[in-house]
Order: sequence, then C-alpha cells, then structure tokens
Amino acid sequence: MKAMFLAFAAMAVIAVGADFALDEMGFSAQERGTGGAVRLDDS
Repeated sequence: MKAMFLAFAAMAVIAVGADFALDEMGFSAQERGTGGAVRLDDS
C-alpha cells in the first residue's frame, strides 16, 4: 500500500512539473495552436 501511495505522489509531481516546464518553454496549447494572425484574449 505504501508503494502505491508513493507512485501516486510521484505521478502528481511529474505531471505538475511537466506542465510547468512545457509552459515555460512555450509549448502551451495556446501558443502551439495559433498563428501570428490570431488575436487571443489574455483575460
């Protein structure tokens, strides 16, 4: 049971870390899915 909770915690840390890293590198869905001619609301 302890190993399962450790695995869940590791998955959460990896997922949050990957989301943060990809956003910082410019791989967000908003930046990858639009061109220069598209205006997006920043709100």
